[in-house]
Amino acid sequence: MIAADRLALEIANLRIPRGPVFKTVQLEWNNAQIQHDPFRILQGSTAFVKIQLTAESLRQYLEDANPAGLGAFEVKAEDGELTVIAVTRVLVPIQVGAKGTVRLEQGRLEFVPARAEISGMKAPEGMVREYLSKINPIVDLAKYNLAAQNVHIAIQNGTIAFECDLALLRDFTPAEYPSSNR
Repeated sequence: MIAADRLALEIANLRIPRGPVFKTVQLEWNNAQIQHDPFRILQGSTAFVKIQLTAESLRQYLEDANPAGLGAFEVKAEDGELTVIAVTRVLVPIQVGAKGTVRLEQGRLEFVPARAEISGMKAPEGMVREYLSKINPIVDLAKYNLAAQNVHIAIQNGTIAFECDLALLRDFTPAEYPSSNR
């Protein structure tokens, strides 16, 4: 067993399967206990986490995912607001867009629009729900057995920044999670 009063880890350009690339991820554990053979972080371990996701990385993720047939994404993260614009094709290309924020609830990072438009006009609620069901969640931490608490999110300067306490709901062994060759 490895034990430390404080253990810090910084990861640059973290890629997760079927998710965006995170610019930086910083984790800091107090009173860390890690089993080393096999490598395992024990259930109940809690880390303070700082994560940065750029608007460009989110745009690229959405472009690659092509949710609901949407494409040609533009994403801006400025002044506390996330703007997502895309093009859908019915018979002709139609621009759709939304402005809002993001939230992290029950382990799911989701885009929450305050306003949605289709070709400059207010979008019908049913259509907004349909598109959101294809985009959300952007990331689902619950499938990695992680629970976030004390979440703070800031949207500014082209970046979505998260700070939270992240707890393991069961032991973590990297071998249990398939790698991504994206």
